[in-house]
Amino acid sequence: MWKIASRTSCRAANSRSFRLAGYLWWLSFLVPVSSLVHAADETLDTLLTRLQIHKTQQLAYRETRHMQLLSEPWQASGELFIASHRLVIAQREPQRSLTEITATHLQHINAQNEIVTRLVLKQPFAVPLLKPFLMLLYGSGGVGQLQRVYRPELLQDRTRWTLRLAAVAPTDDQPSAMTLSGAAGRQPDSLVLEFADGDFTEWQFTPLASGSEADAALAAVRAPEDTWPDE
Repeated sequence: MWKIASRTSCRAANSRSFRLAGYLWWLSFLVPVSSLVHAADETLDTLLTRLQIHKTQQLAYRETRHMQLLSEPWQASGELFIASHRLVIAQREPQRSLTEITATHLQHINAQNEIVTRLVLKQPFAVPLLKPFLMLLYGSGGVGQLQRVYRPELLQDRTRWTLRLAAVAPTDDQPSAMTLSGAAGRQPDSLVLEFADGDFTEWQFTPLASGSEADAALAAVRAPEDTWPDE
């Protein structure tokens, strides 16, 4: 009797083991291996290196500004070009305009191809309203330079990374905090700039092209060369 019970118990245990093995085999087709095994976390150093621009990126963007002086958010959309030596915002809606930022100048051109703003920058890419974002793209000082002006916090899970920067000494003319995020291992697709008075601006990015294709698209949207400052 004991032998029969023992054999029955063994068969039940083997059956459970077989079902468990079968379940895990089936589950492997539903859940990517990368999500079952936690990959090594990206460090702040490696993220900053990856954000540096090595070839031109063309992105579709949607910008939403939440301002206390406006009864509802203001929205704009268009294309953003991030190149190694310039950033260009080609706004399509609600009206066409072109803003170009280089290491030495900021220039804004309206729909009539008239220059309405031209500023000489005291420091490379030092545009106050976009300062933390531009520092990540074009800064060369790494984590040390970043930590002199911002308190960085990098958060990650299996699908996304989020970098939050809080200004060490907030001022009225530049963001007091910035949140940049993207899919794991990829470039950012979301940017939020927060200001001390409670206003904030959200940007959503969608990749369109990179490299030579993005260079060609950028050349097509830029104004005639004689409207740009010497570089």
